[in-house]
Amino acid sequence: IWTGLAEQLCNRHDVSRMIDLENWLKATPVPSRGDTQRHFQIPKAIRSGLPHRPGVYRYLSRKGNPLYVGKAKDLRQRVGTYFQPSRRHPGHILEMLSRAAELKISPTRTTLEAALLEQDLIKRLAPPYNLALQPENGALVYGSKDFGTFSPHWEPRHPLGPLPGGTATAILAELVNTMKSTWAGAGEAKVRPELARALAGPYLEAPDAAAVEAGLGLFRQQHSDYIRRVTPERLPQAIGRRLWIIRNLTPAPDVRPTDSADPQKAEDEGSPPAAFAWTPETVCRHLEHAVYHTAALLRRSRWLRRLGNAVITWGSSDTASQDRRCLILRRGRVVVRRNLAPAAGAGPFHLEPAPTGWHPLDRITYDRLRVATTELRRLVQERRPVSVQLSPLVRSSADLSPQGVVLHRERLAHLLSWF
Repeated sequence: IWTGLAEQLCNRHDVSRMIDLENWLKATPVPSRGDTQRHFQIPKAIRSGLPHRPGVYRYLSRKGNPLYVGKAKDLRQRVGTYFQPSRRHPGHILEMLSRAAELKISPTRTTLEAALLEQDLIKRLAPPYNLALQPENGALVYGSKDFGTFSPHWEPRHPLGPLPGGTATAILAELVNTMKSTWAGAGEAKVRPELARALAGPYLEAPDAAAVEAGLGLFRQQHSDYIRRVTPERLPQAIGRRLWIIRNLTPAPDVRPTDSADPQKAEDEGSPPAAFAWTPETVCRHLEHAVYHTAALLRRSRWLRRLGNAVITWGSSDTASQDRRCLILRRGRVVVRRNLAPAAGAGPFHLEPAPTGWHPLDRITYDRLRVATTELRRLVQERRPVSVQLSPLVRSSADLSPQGVVLHRERLAHLLSWF
């Protein structure tokens, strides 16, 4: 791109040196945004006639192929923002708007239902301009109890998960394999070359053996009390819980090396800063990040599997309103949507036990439940009247309960803070 641009600057404007480019930029007026008139195929009358309701909108090509799917709290307001001259949009969105010849909407009763519908439509239609949410983005894996091996499918040998496959799980697997040979104080761990390659991930150069060995020693020193007491299988939960407590309950900075350790954001890990050097401290922080992150993902996977068989009820932010909405999920799918009469309250409802034979979550179901969790977090933050009733787990006939566990806003807020 730069070679072609430099050639055009030279041929058209006689710009061949940096000083020539600086002088040309100073002498050439920058056209205002108003000078560029955009032309859209979707008539303004259709855009201005949309309802003020939550829902999902779909931009279609002239042949009726889906181009882009989005959700909105207010359909008219959200769609209108795409066509405001003062709005700055990414290049792929401007290209999509120039191709869009038709607009279709699916109004919903609530924003939560719009978010779930958007997720399902993106997975089913695979619109080309929804870059971040394509079905092939990110595979799920299931881990063995010692995190030594992973499989794309659930099986008795790989019961942990599902987990988004990524750098953190790879680092944890190699960390556990490295620690196994010297567990319970049997000497210093022998550094495996695979651990250095896992630490590097897709963006970094692998650290040298000396940095890995020193960083591993620092990790063992900082968490020696837990390492002596737990087995490799318990390492993520024990040390991950400790790191969570340090990060959330004490003013201890730099527990995680990057903001991408947040499980809601870390599935697409961005490239690291340009100036980066491996030291024992950075190796230790990356090891802590892998443990913290994987422990949070394990907690989230357990939560999503429970949420897949549950009843979600929530109300309006208007305290004077008693209207409530109810969704019933079975096997990760919404099977019932309904309004609740004010006299019905928030339950609890009599639910069937969670299916005992249902273990795996595919990517579509996993993302649907993850979006539902994000919306639940938003409802909690908005202090809405919200509750989640989880189906009972049946291990024997004596455990059969018609209600299961009911989580109201306070308990839900505490639970969601763990992942």
